[in-house]
Amino acid sequence: MNSKNFALGMLLVLFVAFNSLAATINFVGNGDGTTWQDPANWDLGTVPTSADDVILNNFDNVVIAPGAAVYANSLVVRADAKLTISPNGKLFFASTSDSADQAILMRGRGTITNFGSISIAGTHDVGIYLRGNSVLTNNSSIVIQFVDNEGVFLSGETSFYNNGDFTLEGSDGDGMDINSDSFVENRGKMTLRGIEDEGINMDNRTTFNNYGTLIIQDPDGNDGICTNNSNSSFYNDGLIEISDVTNEGEGIEVNDGIFINDVNGVITMTEVNGDVLRLESGATLINNGVISASGNSTDNSDVVIELENNTVFENNNILNISGSNDVAIELENNSSLFDNTACGVVNILDDQIIELEANNATLQNDGVIATATTGDNENNGNFVNNGAINTANGTFNIAPNPLQGGGSVVVGAIPAQSACNIAIGSFGCTGSTTIDQASQTWTQTADACVPSFPYQSDNISYAFQQLCGDGSITAKVESVTPIGWGGISFRETVDDDSKMVQLMANGSTLLRRQIRNSTGSWAMPTQFPALNQKWLRIEREGNYFRGYRSPNGINWFFVFETEVSMSDCVSVGVVTNNYNVNLPATSTFTNVVIEPGVAGLEGEDTPAAQQVLDATTQTSELTANIYPNPTTGLVNVELEAIDEVVDLRIFNTLGQMVDAIRMDPSYGLNQTVNLEGMPTGTYFFHLIGEKGSKRVEQVILK
Repeated sequence: MNSKNFALGMLLVLFVAFNSLAATINFVGNGDGTTWQDPANWDLGTVPTSADDVILNNFDNVVIAPGAAVYANSLVVRADAKLTISPNGKLFFASTSDSADQAILMRGRGTITNFGSISIAGTHDVGIYLRGNSVLTNNSSIVIQFVDNEGVFLSGETSFYNNGDFTLEGSDGDGMDINSDSFVENRGKMTLRGIEDEGINMDNRTTFNNYGTLIIQDPDGNDGICTNNSNSSFYNDGLIEISDVTNEGEGIEVNDGIFINDVNGVITMTEVNGDVLRLESGATLINNGVISASGNSTDNSDVVIELENNTVFENNNILNISGSNDVAIELENNSSLFDNTACGVVNILDDQIIELEANNATLQNDGVIATATTGDNENNGNFVNNGAINTANGTFNIAPNPLQGGGSVVVGAIPAQSACNIAIGSFGCTGSTTIDQASQTWTQTADACVPSFPYQSDNISYAFQQLCGDGSITAKVESVTPIGWGGISFRETVDDDSKMVQLMANGSTLLRRQIRNSTGSWAMPTQFPALNQKWLRIEREGNYFRGYRSPNGINWFFVFETEVSMSDCVSVGVVTNNYNVNLPATSTFTNVVIEPGVAGLEGEDTPAAQQVLDATTQTSELTANIYPNPTTGLVNVELEAIDEVVDLRIFNTLGQMVDAIRMDPSYGLNQTVNLEGMPTGTYFFHLIGEKGSKRVEQVILK
């Protein structure tokens, strides 16, 4: 080939390559009529590549087959066209050219239903753009990375349903921009991270309903969530976590719209540099669940809760406020109202004050405000207290206007717990619970509530509240009179034979724990010394439960750890037993706090859940009889004469600790361990004495 022909050949190759980088391919359905991978279904006779801009035309019905991996530079789904991504099917957008502003553009009534995965990465202006009644349903996985503007943009009565896992990692605009009568519903998990502007921005009659998990991290330039327009609404009955909001951005800003956090809703905002929660221009926020709002931990950032003109904050459950901010709640303008209803509890956990700056601003307290502040609160408006204000010293400094109303200022629990939304009842006996909202005292009676062998169901008086995900309950057992057991409990259901983890005290010398690993299995009580430590705590982390005791609510000491597989949402509360059927008992509890998240308490002798001990090491220093072995569930552990406290820790073959208990010879040398509900196989019983003696035995569960 001469040089001229070679050059022409190279130009032809470059021409073909150039056109392949920017080709537009239409689905025509001349093959099997539906399958993306069929070359005959495309007008160019080839399956699209990562260089191609793909168009699904009106009324096309296209399927990406199970397990298939397909590619495009961009995709347009036109009016009434449908795309279904089958399970394990994959659709990749590699952004090899800037020929399209959006990776996915959906138009009039176009739909995408995803059971596989969608991956978008690169230089597109918008990741997914929904217009004109289009609908996107994600039942599996969508990942968008590093777009030049919005991650998802909705406009014109469009809908996005997320039932799977949606992740946006990096955008120079909003993470999700929702406009013009559009609708988003999340029942799965949405993670928006590294956003330049708002995490979620809502405008012009839009709605966002969250029943799942919504995580917003590092919205660099503005708010975590911002609702605009009087007809925009945000409804949360799931979990929202907003963190690392920089550059004076708000955690949540409600601007002339409505925000409802319902009874199962939990909102946690941390490290927010601007106002943590801000209401503007006629906005309303109603909290029926739990909101925890914390400002920046190092710099003195803005106000935690700020109310502007004509705004309303109605609190019907728990509001926790903390951080380095000087001001916890600020009512800045006239006609702003903070209404803490009879069921409401506001916990101001750090030294932060309340400010009513405008003379027509109103703070109405019919519930409990528990505040750690020792400073002077500012009241230029109307602060009406018909409930209780709990402080450390029983004083609440406020000026220039005094408190109004007939409520009290008392030395009370900080934080406090709402007395509402609590299920009260009993199993197999008679019981009742009353809660004094002002003093935060729970009084529980039990009549004929006596646990009995083989402990496959419970006779107990209870007061339970729902808790979803990781969390804890803390309570002080002030007394159990004349004799009985009072304590705290996690239960999977409010049924008498439910899985449960329970820690109880008799008000003086003894603690008792009970664990039911599977529904209807045995829950043998195990007793050990309380040492007059009346504070009890149980933490849940996944399926691990850890029990603690304390003399003062500050220094905590490990009692047990166990693994029980429970559903995400469980019942948590206080419980009471009798010693015998003819002697009713009354338990009195204070400082009852049920809260999401795990504090990570570390007390003496706290074991690591994943600790792996040498199962081959045995020593005759500690003598024990462990039987029956093999077992179908119940295992007796009998120590011979000994003068030291012994920790019994039980591990599976993966090195995971599935149970732990302390054996004190002054209260008996025998314990019964229940392995019912555990997987069959080998378990290692580690007996570790406080003086260094130890023994390891292998037990076979059949």
